[in-house]
Amino acid sequence: MIKHLGILFIILSFGFLSGGMNEDILQGLIEEGITVDLRNPTYAGGILWTEEGGVVQSPQIRVQAEKIYLTQTKGENDKPAVSVVADGSIIVSFGPYLFVGDRVEYDFANKEGVIYNGRCAVEPWYFGGREIYLIGEEKIHIVDGYVTTSESEDPDWEIRYSNNIITCHRIMTAWGVEFHFFRWPIFWLPKLQVNLDWIFDSPIRYRVRWGGKQGMRLGMKYMVFDWNNLTTFLRFDYRVQRGPGGGIETHFNSPAKDHWFHSVSYIANDSSINDPSQQTRYRLEGIYHNEWDLGRTSLDLSYDYLSDKEMPTDYADNGLRIDAAQRTQLNLRRQEGQYVVGNFFTRVRINDFQTVKQELPSVETIFHPFSVLQTGTLSENKFKMGYFDFKYASDEEDVSDFNAWRCQFFHRLYRPFKLNKLTVTPQAQAIAILYGSSPQQDVKWLSLLSLGGEAKTNFYRIYKCFKHVVEPYILYQHLTNPTIDPDEHFIFDISDGWFDLNALRFGTRNIIYIKPDGAVISPYLSLDLYSYAFQNTTTILSSIPKVYLDVEWQPNYYLKHVFTSAWDNERNAINFLNYRIEATINEYAAFSCEYRQRSSFWWRKAQPDNFILDFFRSEQELRDSLVSDRRNTLLGHIYARLDPNWAANFMIRYGWNRLDEPSYLEYETDLIFNLRASWNARISYQKKEGENRLTFYFNLGGQKPRY
Repeated sequence: MIKHLGILFIILSFGFLSGGMNEDILQGLIEEGITVDLRNPTYAGGILWTEEGGVVQSPQIRVQAEKIYLTQTKGENDKPAVSVVADGSIIVSFGPYLFVGDRVEYDFANKEGVIYNGRCAVEPWYFGGREIYLIGEEKIHIVDGYVTTSESEDPDWEIRYSNNIITCHRIMTAWGVEFHFFRWPIFWLPKLQVNLDWIFDSPIRYRVRWGGKQGMRLGMKYMVFDWNNLTTFLRFDYRVQRGPGGGIETHFNSPAKDHWFHSVSYIANDSSINDPSQQTRYRLEGIYHNEWDLGRTSLDLSYDYLSDKEMPTDYADNGLRIDAAQRTQLNLRRQEGQYVVGNFFTRVRINDFQTVKQELPSVETIFHPFSVLQTGTLSENKFKMGYFDFKYASDEEDVSDFNAWRCQFFHRLYRPFKLNKLTVTPQAQAIAILYGSSPQQDVKWLSLLSLGGEAKTNFYRIYKCFKHVVEPYILYQHLTNPTIDPDEHFIFDISDGWFDLNALRFGTRNIIYIKPDGAVISPYLSLDLYSYAFQNTTTILSSIPKVYLDVEWQPNYYLKHVFTSAWDNERNAINFLNYRIEATINEYAAFSCEYRQRSSFWWRKAQPDNFILDFFRSEQELRDSLVSDRRNTLLGHIYARLDPNWAANFMIRYGWNRLDEPSYLEYETDLIFNLRASWNARISYQKKEGENRLTFYFNLGGQKPRY
């Protein structure tokens, strides 16, 4: 008696088979590339079988079971066709999937089979069904099946379906889909098509928010479609005191990352905190980007139509973070070779609570710098023209809207000179702006010159373990008096703000480089001490009003300090001070902390080193305006991993010493943990100025495995 059988022709040599049937079975096995390994096999009536275990394998499938029955039949053109039937502790390997079940039947000639009551695990999924049909080399058809991440035989949750097709690329298409939570059906979908990997993008999210002025709020976000880089989520919310809300989110990202789209369509029976009588809230948002011709042409479009200005923050529901509305605008950019970049830009206001500079539209052309007559002098040119309409928010009563067409031209010349270790770069700029209207209802022409330059040098010394670099520098800028004062033309943006200026910046920058063992050379310490001197001005009384210091110290890759400050020489006091520390303690904990101090004489400006406003307005005017905003602020963030499945997060924002407003304290505490069945949860307590919230978040997700 033979104990093991490698391939079937070994059986022939011992006389177990006889007649033509032997040759047919052998021919069928050879043609299909089938190998057989059975324990104590028996042949009778054209069937080779065993009840003591064995393995049958072909290029498409591998079957292992206690009971295996091999049968040969006549296929097309009377060719022998071999099939297998197995039951009892079966294990079936088909493509990337490994099944267990009650029984398997497979036809090697047609490459089709069925597994009864089969089950499979594909991290982190568990799926199966009453009948699992194996089709070809890459398709699986499941009848009366389920998908879950729960390891239990009685799962916490599951997706049940009547029919389902899964390819070997982990793409699942299901019909008659029901979502069950602890055996309770939650909702039904006629069809669902997704990639099995979408669980790692958190497709199912729940949240329960309790407390605050709006009361309890329940929410769910569920992925219903994922195909060819296009993903769609359904969102449903219910406010206990107000009613339901729902919407659709769509995301598309091309594999080349040069084409993407995001949209939100949402409506709810809700009210904002500032308007309790509000009945309906909504958001229609979209962002689109596309580029072609190797990136030389690009198109960007965004819109955000909102019921109120608090809607972006309430929709995202991100705790202490304040979200602003997207602007509604379109930008078409084209680069011609290495010489010209053109932009067609338009921006409109669709929300009356926003203050927006509308461009209806504008065209901008930027020319690549070129050398003038091979002299080494570089020329830069920029031209912008458009119709501008500045609209204030609807609640602004003391100011009125204004509009005009505007043409701007900027021409800049500069030439660097190398004088031993000294580099001097003089520059001159001509600015010309034509306004189609003005506060006096007439056409205005503005022109001026900007003269100045930069001189800098550097010295260094190399020590045993570090390099010290010293860079003294001087920057000078002089703006001539414009042909018209700022009060005589419209100010649409900072490019319209021109006035007489005489400013000299001088300072010394110190940099210390350290080369760690086996690492790239990086700055260890950077220190910039500088000041500004002003001349020919009646608004700044002191020639050198302030002294500035910028420090960045990074002793290692896990710790960083950033310090910026200015000293007010006129008042012998700190003008402003910012200090931030970022530290990674170990693989389990990290924190950051920032302190900000601003006096009443440090103006809030988009460009702090632009002093045109200081020259045009007196100190008292600025002191009495909103650009003066004295305050102290403390920001903190701590993250700690308490356990592989537990983490804690704490954020704080504290402000005090404000002029006309009370102090405030806001903080958020999060406890993040993993539950069974790939469920993640976060418990968040948020203390804000206007309300306190306790929020529970649940989502289905995990860490993507590495293949």
